[in-house]
Amino acid sequence: MELVVYALIFADKVILEQGTGKKTVVGMFSEINAHNFPTQHPPWHILCIIGNLASGKHTFAINIVHEDSTQVIWSVGGEFTLAEGQNVADFSFEVVPRFPAEGSYTVSVHFDGGPVPVVSRALTVHKVEAPNS
Repeated sequence: MELVVYALIFADKVILEQGTGKKTVVGMFSEINAHNFPTQHPPWHILCIIGNLASGKHTFAINIVHEDSTQVIWSVGGEFTLAEGQNVADFSFEVVPRFPAEGSYTVSVHFDGGPVPVVSRALTVHKVEAPNS
């Protein structure tokens, strides 16, 4: 069964509504600006929604990789269980990576130990001049 990727979103915030479990996404983006490197960007979130999963236990890993150096600069992983009749998993994580340099980064999501990501998305980090005081 082939997995279906419904979303891989970068956002300033993902808010989980208590009671309903609904998620609100605030401030989606695909680029980050920084004045100096290395840089610690303020916290942001990754939201991933994957469907067509079998019920039962699954593992996942999310990595952010600097393309030039192939260095993994942030990673999270774990496991979850889908009940019988469920086939969609959605999860979000607060992210606080330290970017070593400007350039291209890839965010990849792996399921059940697979070496090939089920989804990956580019994230570009730009160096910008600081505004004049």
